[in-house]
Amino acid sequence: MQPARRLPAPRFIYAIIVLCSLVWLFGEITQSQATMAMRGGLVPARLTMGLVGQDGSLPAWMTIATSAFLHGSMFHLLSNMLVLYVAGRVIEPVLGWARTAILYAVAQLAGVAFHIAFNWESIAPMYGASGAVAGVFACYALLFNNQKAPALIGSSKLSLALWLAASWIILQLMSGYAFNGPDGAQIAVAAHVGGFLAGLLATRPLLKSRFNKKPQPI
Repeated sequence: MQPARRLPAPRFIYAIIVLCSLVWLFGEITQSQATMAMRGGLVPARLTMGLVGQDGSLPAWMTIATSAFLHGSMFHLLSNMLVLYVAGRVIEPVLGWARTAILYAVAQLAGVAFHIAFNWESIAPMYGASGAVAGVFACYALLFNNQKAPALIGSSKLSLALWLAASWIILQLMSGYAFNGPDGAQIAVAAHVGGFLAGLLATRPLLKSRFNKKPQPI
């Protein structure tokens, strides 16, 4: 019996985990989490209505990226980084670090776009890597799910993608209903959904560009 092959280190995934952890640790040590969220988090109204940020705020366009490195609590950070590690450590060897970075960035952009679309005039900062992580998880679920989905259309892979998307959207809506409230923490449901859908849509083109052929079922 041959020993199991060891996956190469997912360097991009490790880099994201380290950066997010260092940013959160810096905020804790300096007791500046709230200030960092306001200055580096994404405020939809700054992009859609020209709202001026508080003193020291980063340019609005830059917060599209910086918001992904900010987290509101240790649980927020750990939950995102755990999912990113579990999915990313097997995705990166398949896609390569550059395409994994593209997947992560596309999912982040889609998460931001969905959040803005449903919170057009919001002045509350949105932050966290959830949208980007959702995209990586979507790629993982699509490639490494051995369950056969009920056929909705001709393509079994597309049927699986649709079932995964529907299940994820329902889960996020339930989470939003459970946690969103005037006195509770709020979850950026739209960002999760947008990132996940982007991950599903980006997986096939990224695979084809890497292997230059139609991806085979896994």
